[in-house]
Amino acid sequence: IKNMKIFLHNLLFSLILICSFSLSSSDNEKTLKKIEINQKIKGKMDKSDSREYFELQLPKEIPPGSLLVFTVKESRKGVREGEDLFSDPDIYVSKSMKFPSNREEAEWFSERYGNDILTIPSYAVAQEEIFYICMYCQYKCRYELYSYLSKEAPAVIGKYYTLTLTKKSSISYALYVPENQNKEELNVVANNPLLKNFRIFMAKDSPSSQNTFQIIPSWTGGYVISVSKYNKDYCTDCTYHILFQTEENEMEIQFTAYFQSTLTQINSGNPVNDAVKAGSKRCY
Repeated sequence: IKNMKIFLHNLLFSLILICSFSLSSSDNEKTLKKIEINQKIKGKMDKSDSREYFELQLPKEIPPGSLLVFTVKESRKGVREGEDLFSDPDIYVSKSMKFPSNREEAEWFSERYGNDILTIPSYAVAQEEIFYICMYCQYKCRYELYSYLSKEAPAVIGKYYTLTLTKKSSISYALYVPENQNKEELNVVANNPLLKNFRIFMAKDSPSSQNTFQIIPSWTGGYVISVSKYNKDYCTDCTYHILFQTEENEMEIQFTAYFQSTLTQINSGNPVNDAVKAGSKRCY
C-alpha cells in the first residue's frame, strides 16, 4: 500500500508538470504584434478557426472625451477568381486579458457578418492606455484593421449597429444623411433585445433631454425618432447627432436609420428588432 501511494503521488506530480508545460507552451505560441493608432493593418489567415493578436497603446496626449473606434473590413485584394475564401473577420478587445479569444474573454467585441465597426466608449479611453486585440476568422480570410480616435462614432443610413454600454454611461454617434431627392421622412429606430430601458436623444447639435427631436416609445422596448421634411431642422447631405445613455443596467443597444425607400441590409443569423410607424413601410 505504501509503494502504491508513492507511485500515485509521483504519477500525479508528473501529470501536473505535463499539463503546466502544455499550457505554458500554448501561451508561448501566441504572439502580440504592437500597432499604433491610425495605422492600417492588413492581415491574412490561411487556416480555418485562426486568430491573430495585437497590442495597441494610445498616445500620451489625446483629446478629452475621445472614443476609440476600430474598423474591420473584409478584403479580397489578391484573391484569385474562384478561390475558396470566406472573409468574415471578427474582433475582440480587452484591457485586462492579453489574448481575448472570444466574447467571454473580451470587454468589447463585434461578430457581425461582413465588415465590423467597434467603438470603445470614452470612459474606457485614457492616455497611454493599452488595449489587447484579437482578430478571428472562422474560415481562411483577408482583412484590414484600422483604429482611430474620435469625438463620435460614425453611422450611415441603412445599416444596423450594435453597441454595448455599462451602467450610467453614454455614447454619441454622428449620423451622416445623404442627399435625398424625394424629401422623405427620416426615421431612427433603437431598442434593447431584453427590453431594458435606456435614453436616446437626437439633434443637429449637442443632443440632450432639452434638445432633441420627438421620441416615440416602441412596443419592442425601444424608441422611434422621426424627422419630417416639414421640420425646420430637416436636412440631407448633413450630419445629425445621436446620444445614447444608460442608467442602472449594462446593456446592448441596436439601432438603424432609414428613409421609407431605404433598402436596409440584414444578414442570416443576425436577429433584427424593428418598429414601423402607422402608415409607414420598411424594406429589407
